[in-house]
Amino acid sequence: MSSQRGFFRRIKQLSTPQKILFAAALCQRMQPYFSQFCQQHQKDDEKLYHEALSLVWQKVYDKKLHINYTNIQQKLEHIVPDLDVIKYAYAYPAFDAVVALITIFNALESQVDDDLNNISKLASNIVRHCIQVETETELTGEALNDFIHAHPFMQEEQAIQATLLDWVEQSEAVQKDQVKGLRQELIEQA
Repeated sequence: MSSQRGFFRRIKQLSTPQKILFAAALCQRMQPYFSQFCQQHQKDDEKLYHEALSLVWQKVYDKKLHINYTNIQQKLEHIVPDLDVIKYAYAYPAFDAVVALITIFNALESQVDDDLNNISKLASNIVRHCIQVETETELTGEALNDFIHAHPFMQEEQAIQATLLDWVEQSEAVQKDQVKGLRQELIEQA
């Protein structure tokens, strides 16, 4: 999430392919949280997340790619961490990462992109949660919101999202090489 004025309005104004590109970039940034969760709990689900995300990236530049959305969504639903059972602090970021990816597949299948607008918030929630866990702050309410908003990790997240949004807004018809380059850059930043 960005404090930049009109940030979410800008996301809403993107075309559907641009929203999918922006959401894919954010999911790529979320993948390390899911990977960390899988490693901590000795789960093999990391490969499925990676493969599903790869399909999203491919769909961005290959509109003719046929995907069995129902099958992928069902598989992803099975790897969503059960927050009632798993009390590990980083289960929440892993949960948000998988939900964001499922949201993209829902949008691709239904061709309704409204929920894609919320993936930015999910990405920011991950950072928010990590700040709360790492700092062990006892602040609440508005003081907690101010603390998190001013934290360097949140400032960095907002700057990265703003940069990604700028790039996506300028990319009406993205080429395969551009998409692959962006993905590789995001992987290297993780």
